[in-house]
Order: sequence, then C-alpha cells, then structure tokens
Amino acid sequence: MKFLGMMILAVFSTTTVSTFAQDVVTDPTASLTATQLAALNSLPTHRGAPNPRLETVRSESQCVTATMKATMTTPSMAVDTWVVVVPKVPSFDAQEVLEQTTSMETMEIVDQSPMRRPLLRSKVQVNSPIQPSTSSFETTIKVQLFSRTLRPRSRRSAPVEDLAPTQRTQYLLPDRFFDYDSANFQQWKQQHGFQRERRESEVEFAQRVFRAIATDYRYMFEYGQDRTASHLCKLNETDCGGLSILFTTVMRSEAIPARTLVGRFAESAGPSPTSAGDRNERYHVIAEFFASGIGWIPVDGASAVLHDAQQRATLSIESLLRVCRRWFVAPSITGTQATNSITSLR
Repeated sequence: MKFLGMMILAVFSTTTVSTFAQDVVTDPTASLTATQLAALNSLPTHRGAPNPRLETVRSESQCVTATMKATMTTPSMAVDTWVVVVPKVPSFDAQEVLEQTTSMETMEIVDQSPMRRPLLRSKVQVNSPIQPSTSSFETTIKVQLFSRTLRPRSRRSAPVEDLAPTQRTQYLLPDRFFDYDSANFQQWKQQHGFQRERRESEVEFAQRVFRAIATDYRYMFEYGQDRTASHLCKLNETDCGGLSILFTTVMRSEAIPARTLVGRFAESAGPSPTSAGDRNERYHVIAEFFASGIGWIPVDGASAVLHDAQQRATLSIESLLRVCRRWFVAPSITGTQATNSITSLR
C-alpha cells in the first residue's frame, strides 16, 4: 500500500482522458460485485449485547497549517498539459478543516472508489512546451485537531444517530485489503475465536480483538509489504497500516462498521532516522469502528504495540482505544510519486 498526498500527470497531447476520477457522484452501492454482495449477505445478523453507556468527548488539541509541495520534471519530453490532483482534506470528529488553498485554480471531482472521495484537480496548458518540462504545485491546509476520549455517558448528552444504510454498507464491504471472505482469513479468524458472542457488545468485542492483535504482533515496517488481511494473518509483524487493516477486517467480518484513516503526524517532514537520503514523511494509519449509541471510536494498534507492551493485560477501554492528539488525515490516491513533501507545519 502506497500512501501519496499529491499526484501530477504529464499529458503529451491536447486530448486528456482521466481514468481515476469523475465529476459526478453516484450511488456507492451501485458498483458492488456479486462476490461483495455474497459477503455482505453472509455476515452475522445477531445484535449481541448493548454497548456500555459511553460517549466520545472531543477537545481542541492544536491548530496546524500544513504546506505540501510537489515538483515533477520530464527530462526527455516536452509537456503541453499538466494535470494536478490533490485530495480535498475531510472534516470529521478528529479534525475540522478551516481552509485549503492551492497555488493553481482547481475544480472539485471525485474518485472512482465506492467512497467517492472528493479531489481537487487543476489542468494547466503550457503555451510553449520545452524540453525538459517542469511543473510545481502547492497546497496549504489549515486544520483544527481534536483529541477524543471515552467517558461514561451523561444523561444530558444528545443521542448518537446510527449510520445511514449506504454508509453502513460502505464500511462493511470486503475489498482488496479487507478480504474477510478469503479462506486464509476465515481459517485464522476461527483459530483465534474472533466471533462475536451473543452476550458480547461491540465495544467488548473490539477490546478483545484489539488486545489479541496488540499482543501477537510486533511492529515492523517493510516498504511494499502485502497488506491484505489474508496475508497479514499469516504473519506476526507489520506496521501501523497492517495493524489497522487487520483490526478493521475482523470488525467488518462480524458486521461492525470499521474503516482505516490514512494521514500524517502533525510534524514537518524530515530526514529518515533509519535510511540515509530518504525522507520521513510522518505517515500514520489508525482504525475506527462504529459502536451503536457511541459513534466512531479510534483505535491505534501501532501505538499499543510500540508503547503499551507492559500494560496490555490490564488496559482499560479508555487506554485500549488509543487516541491520536497530534495527527491529521489527508486521504491518499494512487499514482506516480513526484517530489512530494510537507515543507512546514505550524
């Protein structure tokens, strides 16, 4: 899995065909395959025990302004059109986007995934193409970050709305990474007893799965690792992305909506501490699951593996379900990497 924040395309003719994005939002369930529909229909239907009376409370953590720059050069070709695509950073429980600006005029489109994530696209015509060709792009995002904690629910708290049916379907789907319908994953799940018991709440089940994964796995980053759940379940080491995918897949396989969030720590990019010449872009991935009556609860598996080794046996719900206070989400897209970095964070 490759996490990119920006993509620049060089177009060598005036006819441009965009195969990764479109301008019209469609029904996210319209493109489900027969395999996905069969997987959804096979999910458990029992509701389990009610969740404990908890609520998530958020408080302002910090306000950051991030500047991301990308530059791409084609040494042996003259480009007459550049197409730049960047994510439109989302607002949700953990962050509120106050402003996002770009160095070029953009239009909003959506990607072709079932999530139909919003993107910003800029198309620039070059009046006098020369060789080599170079293009640069910059986007600045101002975002308010929030920390989230769990506490006993107050009687005065407003009720939490359930997910809409289309949202629930979206966060239960199997896909390339969350392939809970595979034989390997189902066998591993059975061996570990990752079936939700009828007297077990969604939060209790999440706690049990989280503790088991955090105990059984070590942290190890391997560039290009196969991070499909059906492969990860055969290992005992992976990184933040792999741990989050594995947890999310187990939750979805038991009809509990879950998702992964891809972003960066709220720190400027810098030299890699382990590889000379490489940059540490501060990428990070966590998971979230949706608990009825509570809402989205964040889960940071890598933090538990790296920092909670001595406490796993006695961790409370509040500390098991870790919260990132200095972290923000910038959805990624897949493409060819240009020179791509966050140059400043404040």
